[in-house]
Amino acid sequence: MKQIYLLLFALIYFPDTLAQRLGNKKSEAGPNLEDTVIDSSFVLYTKSICLKPDPNGYSVPCNCSDANLTDSSVIENEYMFLSKSQRKAVVINYIKNRNQRIFTKPKSASRFALDGNVTVQVNIWYLNQLRFGDYDAGKQKITFRINTKESVVDEWNLEFDHGNATIESVAELTDAGEMKLQTEKALFLEPTFYKTNNYILIYQKPYFQTGKETFIYNVLDNTISVNRKTKDVYIKLSTEVSENKQYIHFKGKRVYSYYNE
Repeated sequence: MKQIYLLLFALIYFPDTLAQRLGNKKSEAGPNLEDTVIDSSFVLYTKSICLKPDPNGYSVPCNCSDANLTDSSVIENEYMFLSKSQRKAVVINYIKNRNQRIFTKPKSASRFALDGNVTVQVNIWYLNQLRFGDYDAGKQKITFRINTKESVVDEWNLEFDHGNATIESVAELTDAGEMKLQTEKALFLEPTFYKTNNYILIYQKPYFQTGKETFIYNVLDNTISVNRKTKDVYIKLSTEVSENKQYIHFKGKRVYSYYNE
């Protein structure tokens, strides 16, 4: 049972302890490279978790839409892209490092998708984990094939209400059988994602409160490239960050799951 409780929280890496690399080409990728283009067929759903005080003065998690947002209160962001026509799901996850002390833009709505009329900026600098999965819109289910475990599959069963998506249950499927968990009963906060009408993938380094805002680079064509063998990730930016440095490279351990082979 312990395994099933870890399904939503596995393989989390902080950007200051597992830094991305800049490069000028994808030479290491070789012939195994495969692109996922997050085009207009994908719909973005965003989950942001904040902390707020309860009546006893303790900090408890809540959806950021239910909190008075401050930069320090945000503890988790997760972005779920779903494409019905491509039958694909891409989940970008990062949990804020409490030691970062990062100053970010004050307009929280653009980061947390609380205003459906703004364009949400998904900043890959914070990327800790990527999940690529197979999405069945009819069954409202995402299937993730775990990279580090042979013959192990995670399933997210979704419920949609007024355009928003909730993970109703998670399951782990192995050769020995299935373990299933109802999130409403097992978790303090049921995972709910809010639909976002407009989004863009960017790369922006954090900056401190006494400094100037850092430059924003767009991810070229919203494309994420993965080496199917090593699972290394290559993301090309629209312009060079420095001389001959235009690609962001993440090691394969950031990729929790990949599409069905």
